[in-house]
Amino acid sequence: MHILNDFFLLNWQEDAKTLFSSIHDIDSHLEGFWKSEYEVFCDYVAIIFVCDPTNIEKFAELQTPKNAIKVLSGAYEVEKKRVQYIQKELLFFLKEKGDLSLNKSIQKRIELLRKEEIIGYEKARKLISLLSLIEEKKVQQETKIEVQKEQNLNFYQHSISLIEEFIEELSSLFDLKQKLEEIPQRIKKQEFSIGVTGVMNAGKSTMLNALLGEEILGTSVVPETANLTLLKYSKEQKAFVKFWDKSEWAKIEKNAQEDSSLEKFVAETKEFFKDEFENYIREDGYVMEIPSNALANFTSAKHSQKKCNLVSSVELYSDLKFLKDGVCIVDTPGLDDPVVQREEITKEYLSRCDLMIHLMNVNQSATAKDVEFIVDTLLYQNVSRLLLVITRIDSVKHQELEEVITYTKSAIFNRLKGLNKEGSFDAIISKLDFIPIASKMALLCRLGREEEAHKLGYDLEKSGILKIERYLEEVLFGADSQKVKIILASATKELLLAVSSHKELFEKQKELLGKSTQELYVLLENFQAQIKQKQKFLQKLKIQVENAKEDLKGHFGVLKNVAKNRFTQLQGVLKRRIVDDVSYEQRKNKKTPESSRVETMIDTGVKDGLIDLLRDYRYGFTKKMQEIFESFEREYEDISLEDFSLLDSVAFFQNILGKSLLFKSTKQLTSAVNTQINNHAKKDIELLDTNLEKLFGLFFDDIMQAFEKKSEQINEAMYAEFEKELNSLQDSLTKSVQEEEQMLHQTIKELEDSDFDKEKKLQELEEKIKKLLQIQEKILKLRSQSE
Repeated sequence: MHILNDFFLLNWQEDAKTLFSSIHDIDSHLEGFWKSEYEVFCDYVAIIFVCDPTNIEKFAELQTPKNAIKVLSGAYEVEKKRVQYIQKELLFFLKEKGDLSLNKSIQKRIELLRKEEIIGYEKARKLISLLSLIEEKKVQQETKIEVQKEQNLNFYQHSISLIEEFIEELSSLFDLKQKLEEIPQRIKKQEFSIGVTGVMNAGKSTMLNALLGEEILGTSVVPETANLTLLKYSKEQKAFVKFWDKSEWAKIEKNAQEDSSLEKFVAETKEFFKDEFENYIREDGYVMEIPSNALANFTSAKHSQKKCNLVSSVELYSDLKFLKDGVCIVDTPGLDDPVVQREEITKEYLSRCDLMIHLMNVNQSATAKDVEFIVDTLLYQNVSRLLLVITRIDSVKHQELEEVITYTKSAIFNRLKGLNKEGSFDAIISKLDFIPIASKMALLCRLGREEEAHKLGYDLEKSGILKIERYLEEVLFGADSQKVKIILASATKELLLAVSSHKELFEKQKELLGKSTQELYVLLENFQAQIKQKQKFLQKLKIQVENAKEDLKGHFGVLKNVAKNRFTQLQGVLKRRIVDDVSYEQRKNKKTPESSRVETMIDTGVKDGLIDLLRDYRYGFTKKMQEIFESFEREYEDISLEDFSLLDSVAFFQNILGKSLLFKSTKQLTSAVNTQINNHAKKDIELLDTNLEKLFGLFFDDIMQAFEKKSEQINEAMYAEFEKELNSLQDSLTKSVQEEEQMLHQTIKELEDSDFDKEKKLQELEEKIKKLLQIQEKILKLRSQSE
């Protein structure tokens, strides 16, 4: 590979052939890291690539290169041999990927490093040129499973029907365990959630009504949906309203001290409800079931009863066809909601959504709130795709629509530039999909009023609603859906294990039938002598299982302390940055920093810091699990890492902890910090330092409490699953001993029976093995289609 040689000659003036005995040893860890942390991956690759003899000593003293080394290789020291090894691995990885978009993202970061004078112009130019030599790899997509159009099934539904067929075929060969029979039902209970966002008046309710085919949500020129609404399927139409609990309302009142619009909201609410207030705002939260047609009384911002002020969320159940396949729609209040607490709850729900749709009114698109949300979602929340729906296109010409899309992209770039992250522009744009829609026209068609829409030049297809439906079906239920891949991987693995174990069982039976009765008695005698040894093995395993569980519990405590220290460090770094910036502006320009600059420093500082913390926590967590399972594999030759599904269940971490910590609003902190700067920057910088210490301390105390609560949920869930996995392994090994003994007794009994037809039995077993292999091949084919 000439690129490898050229790189090491350029960077180190050394020949790659003399550096590495094996120059093709790609670390599979890179694939997972690239997929889960794309932006950070590109940052770290650029940093590693520019490392050379002129800067390696300096890099060894900096935290970011250390983090890059740690994440990419698991080592901690920035030293020459380690750096060269990682550079070699990364070059091979990029060549194998052949992804031009990925290479361009890395090239842009190298250019940024040049602008920041980390490397010189000539070095940057040569590195960028070198990366441009990597050829694009045309991926030959394997033909996906053909779905029969007359059945109107998507890939997910079709896969479920195939799994049901596999189970039916297997049931004819052996008695199925209840666990296998329940696989299809478990799959069908999976929920697919769609988060719908947008500023007030973006047209969320109209679009959702058109999607659902029924005018179920209120629509108006005046912003109406004031609460988070969850739409779910049920044969019975019903609704539940959840009111703020006392602790949540206390936070709203606390935030109101720093926000005049929120202060007015609180005063108006208390004045309106007076003595009735306590009936709704209770200690543990009050949930009320209401008739669906009374929903507007609780969710409408226009309604005279003002109950929406007391409601945190609503769950609405309906038998609408669109919701039938486990789809849940999270309909949010506007992003410009003055109630910060409601905004945080909304974003908490959105963090768990499988797909996100952001709506923008074509007449007021790409507002500051829109752009902030788009950038934050794709930059910090690790969302793989975001659908931007441009609404009310029936009010503009096609050329104006194109201008809106161009302007949106430009606004995103400017926002990234303000965050010093313009190198992420291509990656962000590649994750965006634009679909224009005339929601009102679509709704008219769905409600049987097509003629009205036709007069205005629209039918259902032209309205754009069908394009959205096709997009949602493909992203949620298509063969490339990440959630579908995870679900099918788990189901097919379970089926393949059953096939494999029974195939071994049938082959063992064939082997025993080939022996004489006398030989079988000898085997049985020897086996019974071995049972005591096997029991000792199982007893030893049980003790090690208990030790492993205690080890894991102890590690959770270590990770918690590490997180506490990181929070403290982050708090100190942010406060120091603000104070230093204020001091510089006062000394240099005799003024205080712009409030918008302070806002950006705090917001990006908090988010970047939390992303680093979560990554390290996850790394420590998964590494410990790997160590424990590998120790079992080393200790017991009958145990393989394949026996543990938990190693594939990092989703536990993501589902419970998720990204919700990153949704902690910094609005109140920013407002309070700017107030302190305005009051004390000119007079007393030390007092400012002290007051900021307190403000940041309170803010990070809240985040730490949330983190501890979430991490406890992770620890408990993972510990329970860990215990279940190990107990299952013990049960499986115990059962295998019992089955082997039973098989010996059964075979002896059959061979001693004068009426027993040995040839017929062997033929039956051969046929069963043949059928198992055929089923196995079909399961593997389905598995490969979803990988």
